[in-house]
Amino acid sequence: WDYIENLGKSQQSPFKPRPWQVHNHCLALHENQGMAGTKDSQWKHYQRLMKQFGQDEFHFMPETFILPEERKDFLKLLQTRPQAWIIKPVIGKRALGVQIVTSKQDLPSARDKNRYVLQRYITNPLLIHGRKFHLRLYMVISNLSPLRVLLHREGLVLFAAHNYSSSPSSFKNLTVHLTNAAVADRNDMQHQKNGWLLSELWDHLDKTLGSEKLDQIKKRIEDAFVKLAMASQLRGGGFEERLSGTCFDFFGVDVLIDDQ
Repeated sequence: WDYIENLGKSQQSPFKPRPWQVHNHCLALHENQGMAGTKDSQWKHYQRLMKQFGQDEFHFMPETFILPEERKDFLKLLQTRPQAWIIKPVIGKRALGVQIVTSKQDLPSARDKNRYVLQRYITNPLLIHGRKFHLRLYMVISNLSPLRVLLHREGLVLFAAHNYSSSPSSFKNLTVHLTNAAVADRNDMQHQKNGWLLSELWDHLDKTLGSEKLDQIKKRIEDAFVKLAMASQLRGGGFEERLSGTCFDFFGVDVLIDDQ
């Protein structure tokens, strides 16, 4: 065969395409904790990159623990450094099962065998008109050898339904802290304007922060995308061997900008 398409939930392939065969996924990005996959595998991939290249190069993801295996380590840290954390199922959508935790009592039961990621909650997000937001950006890896990464110039900016507050008393109100549109839908707030185009955000930040600061933000985002894509290919110091144009991958990546 010359072309095969994966449409199922799992991207793991029972075979290895030959160099000339066209595949609608670059397998190196999906296997062995590549950049694509569940939230826990993404963190493990990121940890490998930190060890290999250093924290000076990889410091754009917040500190993370994986439950249930790292539960004891997390509780030990929580005792010495109490702060807010956000917990998410490793596989999920529409912000289901996501909540902010500050104590042991907020965690799933120790008997719960489902897998979660716990990430340090960023309490100082950049705000637009008082509301928290995140970017949904789209990236295509169209070639592995040489590596070619394309970041779409347009994207989405998604807002929380209510004005942001860092007060612990607000942590149970997910319409303040979560920017997923499904949260507004579940709380009958579809009438709210919860989204901009990325170009609208750039225009706003250019006016409020200045062109120099905006250029810094864009460069840091592009730098993070390139590092993740490039390092995902590494397998024992080499790249997945694919002929030019024989595999491709499309990713939606969420980005949160803090006020620094």
